Amino acid sequence: MGSLVGYMSYIWLLSVLPASRVGTYAYVNPVIAVFLGWLFLNETITMQQIVALMIILTGVILVNIAKSEAPATVAEAIRTKE
Repeated sequence: MGSLVGYMSYIWLLSVLPASRVGTYAYVNPVIAVFLGWLFLNETITMQQIVALMIILTGVILVNIAKSEAPATVAEAIRTKE
């Protein structure tokens, strides 16, 4: 049931947001998994994991910032230079 809800949510997001932004879920999922393991299963989180998670989240943020600030098309880029 959870997979069905997740898939339906993914399809809906594709109709609302650009695919490049929706695709970042693959990078954020490990961060959420580590947090849930710590929260519910008392797993330990090492400093190496924290650094890796911060690198992952920083990369996702940078990709989303770059995509949102970039012109959508070449024609739009030409118009903004005029």
